[in-house]
Amino acid sequence: LIVGVVTACYWNSLFCGFVFDDVSAILDNKDLHPSTPLKTLFQNDFWGTPMSEERSHKSYRPLTVLTFRLNYLFSELQPMSYHLLNLIFHAVVSVIFLKVCKLFLDNKSSVIASLLFAVHPVHTEAVTGVVGRAELLSSIFFLAAFLSYTKSKGPVRFGSYFSYLLSPCVLQVGLFLVAVATLCKEQGITVVGICCVYEVFIAQGKLSYLFKSLCLPIHLESQTKNLHKTMQNNTVKYNSLLGSLHFYSLPVPQIVPYWFIIRVSLYLMLYLAANTNKTFVLMFTPKCRLLFFFFNFVHFYICFHLFFIGSNLPLYRFDNPAAVSPTPSRQLTFNYLLPVNAWLLLNPSELCCDWTMGTIPLIESFLDIRNLATFTFFCFLGALGVFSLRYPGDSSKAVLMALCLMVLPFIPASNLFFPVGFVVAERVLYVPSMGFCILVAHGWQKISNKSLKCSNSVLKKLSWVCLSMVIFTHALKTLHRNWDWESEYTLFMSALKVNKNNAKLWNNVGHALENEKNFERALKYFLQATHVQPDDIGAHMNVGRTYKNIIPGKKYAARIAPNHLNVYINLANLIRANESRLEEADQLYRQAISMRPDFKQAYISRGELLLKMNKPLKAKEAYLKALELDRNNADLWYNLAIVHIELKDPNEALKNFNHALGLNPKHKLALFNLGMLAMDDKKDAEAEIWMKKAIKLQADFRSALFNLALLYSQTAKELMALPILEELLKYYP
Repeated sequence: LIVGVVTACYWNSLFCGFVFDDVSAILDNKDLHPSTPLKTLFQNDFWGTPMSEERSHKSYRPLTVLTFRLNYLFSELQPMSYHLLNLIFHAVVSVIFLKVCKLFLDNKSSVIASLLFAVHPVHTEAVTGVVGRAELLSSIFFLAAFLSYTKSKGPVRFGSYFSYLLSPCVLQVGLFLVAVATLCKEQGITVVGICCVYEVFIAQGKLSYLFKSLCLPIHLESQTKNLHKTMQNNTVKYNSLLGSLHFYSLPVPQIVPYWFIIRVSLYLMLYLAANTNKTFVLMFTPKCRLLFFFFNFVHFYICFHLFFIGSNLPLYRFDNPAAVSPTPSRQLTFNYLLPVNAWLLLNPSELCCDWTMGTIPLIESFLDIRNLATFTFFCFLGALGVFSLRYPGDSSKAVLMALCLMVLPFIPASNLFFPVGFVVAERVLYVPSMGFCILVAHGWQKISNKSLKCSNSVLKKLSWVCLSMVIFTHALKTLHRNWDWESEYTLFMSALKVNKNNAKLWNNVGHALENEKNFERALKYFLQATHVQPDDIGAHMNVGRTYKNIIPGKKYAARIAPNHLNVYINLANLIRANESRLEEADQLYRQAISMRPDFKQAYISRGELLLKMNKPLKAKEAYLKALELDRNNADLWYNLAIVHIELKDPNEALKNFNHALGLNPKHKLALFNLGMLAMDDKKDAEAEIWMKKAIKLQADFRSALFNLALLYSQTAKELMALPILEELLKYYP
């Protein structure tokens, strides 16, 4: 039944193409090609960029890319096979989810939850969009790991707890599944939290013990001496395990809370394992050993991931404006996104492929009416949490696990702990929607049972009618939504029906029309993008390029005044300060040059950027182009000389420095560099002359003062170096 429903809802996705992010992940990703070594998949991010590079998106999903590569092996870039595999994976997830539901719901409610999950329209981005495969694959192993944990058994003894740590095969299988889920998509690691909640609240059901343990300072104080004595007696036994808790000091503030939780939890479990008091240990079973190893897996994964990410997480200033907004705007906006996501699950009537940029305006004040939605959401969530913890029973267990499935897998995408590259993304709701479907099915079950107790046939029929209508309308919406992913034009046009405040969408529709050579229509969308977001430099560039295409033979450069192009140059100059955005700055320079080929400053600025990017040959080309426009610019000759130094061609550099001095005898940087070249050639007297000339032009020229003093010391003229060093200290104490 489940597989048939999935097929009925997603059959038309087979006729969709590669759109939106599929282009970068599939068409432009060289990791899919057989010529690329397999090991490269484990060195690059999801988009084929080396993880070690700052411009990397830091999305590490090598196993998902491996499935793309298998698709490429069988059908190269034919989209149907990619979509077919996504459909199959979604069917598999729905079937496994049915088995998970049966842990908390009766058979009928479990089928309803699984059906609702299979047809929910919010999943079209994850299923019909090829890049959504990361969600599908991760979910398969996420659920499999959870089921593996729930089926694990072990003997209860109060002796050598650590003798069980390595014994069960189920443990190894569970850890393997967690690892695979995480390598498909990072959120797979959150199944560890799900397992912990299940163990403490569902499998053990020791809520009273838990509440006591949370407020038992007196009880703990009475046992402190025994615990410390036990740990001291077992110092050698546990030393290696405790030592593992002090591996790293983290430079990333956002990660610290996770490490604190992990370390505290590990210490707690070690104390529990060491304690000989059986009444205290009864609140946990030998499955404590599984939790211990799960936490160690989290420990390992964070170390492994930080090895690639380094100390800096990428920022997304344009796609996610709230990420760089000041306090409290950032916190208010990110918290408001939680009810926005919940509303998409509850009412998936208006779906959009791109919620970035200005889609959701920032909340800049506590008086913003949208804060009421945030408050209501947290109140409702808190009420469900209190109900599930305060009133033990099958109902509360179902609600608790539903909340965990909704909350924990969503945390990495919530923006609350670290910024992500989107404001809202429907595909990240794939796993959280499982919890939502369990809540709906459980609520329906309660209404149905109530109607039976009250012998109310009308209520029972009404509940069935409403449920059938929800599933049927969701299935129709999903089927219709799939056609939106047929092409980039249909996808972005459907998004504009929902969201007209995103300049990126207007630009993307324009690009789609531009690819079809429909420049007149494309121009309208590009112009609208400039109206929606006037500071969107890309939209203005698109307008200029389209005008050029509409009027063949007529250069659009004539329409652009230099002061307007300076806006592009200034923006590029700002962007290039960020090492991870150098390519973006270079694109701005190139666009300005294409719009006005005689714009000298664009060539100069681009040459400087290319030198910074370690591309001296291209920098040389840029400076030569600029020299064609202005051969009397001393700075251009100086810059060209610097390029020749980078190219290890001192003779050409010398000629260019002299040319710069011929045009501007007071060019102190040229004088200084001539002195440096003379020092390299052991021409000490000549070097001294050049350095003194540079210092004469600028008395506090730090580099010239230092190198002149160095020259004197190297030529056994220490007494002459002394006053130079004193002068240097005078200006730079």
